[in-house]
Amino acid sequence: MIRTLTCGCLIAVLAFAMLLIGIVGALGALLPSLPNQPTATQVATGRPCADPIETQGYMPGPGAFEPHHTGIDFACEGNLTLTAVMAGTVVIADDGPCPNTYYTSGARTFGCNVDIETELDGRKLFARYGHMAQGSLDVLVGEQVVAGDALGTEGESGYATGRHVHFEIDLGAASTADCINPVPYLDPAIIHCPCHN
Repeated sequence: MIRTLTCGCLIAVLAFAMLLIGIVGALGALLPSLPNQPTATQVATGRPCADPIETQGYMPGPGAFEPHHTGIDFACEGNLTLTAVMAGTVVIADDGPCPNTYYTSGARTFGCNVDIETELDGRKLFARYGHMAQGSLDVLVGEQVVAGDALGTEGESGYATGRHVHFEIDLGAASTADCINPVPYLDPAIIHCPCHN
């Protein structure tokens, strides 16, 4: 009698467990899957992050500050990982300390930043990613990167009013004085400011 009762209880427990597994599986199939954060290799070429939103355009002129702007600013929506727009060699990887200096002085304008040297169409170019989060850099000087490689995280270090990345292209030297229009090196789908025309 006890053996039959024990066997019956065991069968009931197993049946209940299988019922629960079936219910969980059915619920999982009904629920929409949550999107994954894109990895650096999933970022489209010509984008400094997965979903950049242009916040300030390129406005050449003497000086680096208003009303002039030596690059294009982007706020990254969702995934804050900054990625290489072009392949090249890391020549600057300044990971700090680099506090926000907007309210104190213009010192260390770009804060924590990465500069990547590349040669394109016989021209030596330097791509700058400024205002990165202190301690977030994923690259070192001398490292080779390809488009889409992770560089670090968007931040607000240096002379910045909020979290964003300053993307700049310098011609011949890693110097703001040698900046050129960065638009041709970016995905056209992310450029919206009419000031680039």
